[in-house]
Amino acid sequence: MTGRHLRDGTTNLLIDLKKRQLQNEDKLNYELNIGSRRFKCTTIPIIRKEFGVVGAICINIDANYLTEEVMQDREESRRGLKTSCASICRSTKIF
Repeated sequence: MTGRHLRDGTTNLLIDLKKRQLQNEDKLNYELNIGSRRFKCTTIPIIRKEFGVVGAICINIDANYLTEEVMQDREESRRGLKTSCASICRSTKIF
């Protein structure tokens, strides 16, 4: 999505994560536009005490897809979400 490669240098995102770490914030939420697509993004740092930030979990949601496809049929979306949540709960034995 971003065109980054293994061992690329740090980014402004990582610098922002470090600043947020000092403020006891553990994730970073932002929007990203690529062409006509709009993404909602969350970045959660992976931290090791002895090294600091060693990586990040990045979750990118295509907001266009949500509004153009998923939200077109709200009842189908509800059924799919209910099924997914039930499946996750069973597999992780939450309930």
